[in-house]
Order: sequence, then structure tokens, then C-alpha cells
Amino acid sequence: MNLQVITPICGNCKMQCPYCIASAHQHGNKFKDLYRENRDEYIAKLKQNFETHDWDTIIVTGTAEPMQEPETLKDIVKLLKEVKNPKTKIELQTRFHSVPNDIAREFDVVSRSIDNPDQLGSLKLTAANIDRFVIILTDAFNGYSFRQLMSESGFIPPQITFKTLHVDDAQTTPQSQWVKEHSCDIETCNRLKQEITCPVTTFQLSVRWDDNCMAADNRYVALRTDGDLYKSWDDSKPSEVIVPKISSRLNDFKSNDGKTDNNISVIVEQKLRYFKELELMVK
Repeated sequence: MNLQVITPICGNCKMQCPYCIASAHQHGNKFKDLYRENRDEYIAKLKQNFETHDWDTIIVTGTAEPMQEPETLKDIVKLLKEVKNPKTKIELQTRFHSVPNDIAREFDVVSRSIDNPDQLGSLKLTAANIDRFVIILTDAFNGYSFRQLMSESGFIPPQITFKTLHVDDAQTTPQSQWVKEHSCDIETCNRLKQEITCPVTTFQLSVRWDDNCMAADNRYVALRTDGDLYKSWDDSKPSEVIVPKISSRLNDFKSNDGKTDNNISVIVEQKLRYFKELELMVK
């Protein structure tokens, strides 16, 4: 299970993504900022959480863009490194075009979220320190193929994750309404899925398809700014969280017939058969 660490950023998010789940919850993200109010207590809670839980990966994110406050971000990572298992990797999720070296080197993986194909073309000079694209499938991607997206990108990282947008039909927030109106069409999603599992020949690339990125069960726990653990971003009260050892969770990624379940964000290791051609196209 992953731990999503919500960075204590002051003020509103500068990105204002219309589909952002962090701004759509009824609790309004009104949690105590223990990090600033009582730093020693925050650190004590952090230590306790890592002493009693076994995390696969630590994902640093936020209700606002973490890169808005670089010094706060660096301090949070420093605290995490002091208490985490040395084998546990830390990933940064950001919308920023590039991440400075002094921040990027503190992370094992830097992921950049992209919600429009035009953003791929802008990366020729600004892809510094990006390890993963997280492509959020809005309707701006309608009609695109995987090959087209890679050919239009000025930079191809070693890892790519495609995320589909979805909401409960009963939800009436502005964010949920936007998702209902602007999600990528089914035909494009099906074509992209088929392409990323195509036969392989020349280049190793890690591609992940995530149809259920908002589902928390058995996938992630959120560490809020009050230092407590929450079973999902929706929860307004902390919960007791039991994280089994990694070896006991291997079957979580298998369906009833024993095959890999594609709905659990499974990595598909494949070689990009078009890579040599694309390499010529993006130069």
C-alpha cells in the first residue's frame, strides 16, 4: 500500500485544475496544520506512523501544488527520509514543467501530470528531471493514438501512466460535472489500451493504465497535515490503518482466474516498437 503525503502548502493552488479531486470534498480540506502549529508533535506522529506501518511507496502530493513552496517541500522530504525504511521509494507528483536539481535529487521518481497534448510539445526544453508522465485523459486527447502522442512529445520519459477520469453519477460538484462533460471518449481509451499492449521489438518502456485512480481501498492511505492517517481523501476523520506486509499482498493484483487485474494500475512492461522512428521525428 502507498502512503500519500499531503504537503502543508499555504494558500490556494495556483493550478486550479477543473477536475481536481482535492478541491471537491465536502470537508473542504479544513484539517489542522500541525506541521506549522506544533512541528515536534508532527514529527512524533510521523515517526509513529512509519514505525507501525509498512509502506510500498511514499507519494508526495497535496491539496495544492507541492512545488508552490519549494522550501516546505524540501523540509517534508527531509523529515520523511529520516523516518522511512531505506528501501521505500519517494515520488513527487507535480504539474510543473520542470523540477530544479536540488529538489529532484531528493526523490526517486518525479511525475509530471499532463492533461492536454499541447503540453507534450512544450517539453522540448523543459523536461528537466521528469521520470514519469501521468497523462490525465481529458477530451483534449480524443482521437489521438499512442504513436501520435509520443511523436508530438519533445521528450519521452522511461515511465508513462494513463489515467481515466471518472465520478459517481450522484455527485453534483463543479469538478464532477466537468469530468462528466470532458472525459476522454471510450473509443480513444480502447485504442490507447490496445496500443500499449501491442507486440514489442526495440525499446523498454514502462506503461501503466489506471482506470480507477480515485479508489483508495488496498491502494493508498492519506497522511494529512494534522499528522493523522485517513483511508481516503474523502474521509473527514482519521482511521486505524492496518497495512499488511508486502508478501501477503501479492494476491491483491490477481483476479479470480489468477490473471493480472488491469483495474489495479498494473505496470505493463513493453518495448515501444515505434521508438526508433519516433526518435527521428522528435529530434
